[in-house]
Amino acid sequence: MTVSRVTGAPGLGFFRLGVTVDIIVEPAGGSSGAPDLPQLAELLAEVRIAGRPAGRFEPMPGYLPVVSYAARTNEAHIELTCDLDRARIEAIEAARGGRDLALDVWFNGRFGDGQAFSNQEPFVVNQGVWVDVLSQMGYQQTLLIEVPIPSPAAQPELAEAVRLLGEAQGHMVSGHDRDAVGKLRDVLDQVTLAFGDDDENIDPALKSALFQNSRGMDKAERLRVVRRALKLVTHPARHRDQVTAGFSWSRIDSAQMIAMVAAFINEMSAPDARPAQPSATLATPAGQAET
Repeated sequence: MTVSRVTGAPGLGFFRLGVTVDIIVEPAGGSSGAPDLPQLAELLAEVRIAGRPAGRFEPMPGYLPVVSYAARTNEAHIELTCDLDRARIEAIEAARGGRDLALDVWFNGRFGDGQAFSNQEPFVVNQGVWVDVLSQMGYQQTLLIEVPIPSPAAQPELAEAVRLLGEAQGHMVSGHDRDAVGKLRDVLDQVTLAFGDDDENIDPALKSALFQNSRGMDKAERLRVVRRALKLVTHPARHRDQVTAGFSWSRIDSAQMIAMVAAFINEMSAPDARPAQPSATLATPAGQAET
């Protein structure tokens, strides 16, 4: 009993992971018409990754029982599947870390006469094969934080930006994080090109607030600019004045802002993301708002 391949398929609100198991049943002996030849009636598999259970796999309908023959070998291929939600796939991706995926497959089976057996089979899924499996499941059609990738058909001016966004995600899945972040700069450059609003024709006051001394900013300072921009966008939904009262908010707004703020909070655990704590003598004076 060996694992021969791993496949994926999309489900409605979930992802289906398949494991193909090859079984060779040796000749059972006896007469060919004997009614009591052994049959594999039940088979389950538990897959573990890094020593932790990742899911229980069960056979698809029609694959069991596997019969024995008196005078010849019977070779069977059984498809075992497990339905995974996004949280499980993200946990698998975290354990994989952009490398090959090492699986420990633990089989438990039972023959028609009640005799049980168990077996353990290691199987390594090549990095490239696993990326294909993610694609088969439709996992790469959305970002990890469940933001739908924009449709090039709906926004043709952003088609190149969408293509580059897909490349960025591909770098991330392959464990090339620096390339992924760098590709996002290319995405934003394409958005600027599509909208025709480069940094040179921006309001001077806004340009000063966003870009003054930006080349000398460290990582934490740049992320603080992002935080301030997110506060700027969400502020009108909390306060109403002559300007903000006319703003309309849709499900797209709420979903994307939740995703961006959640991603930003998660980013705060990355190296060098947090600003240095000010000393007591440099603390912000009481009553002075943060900029």
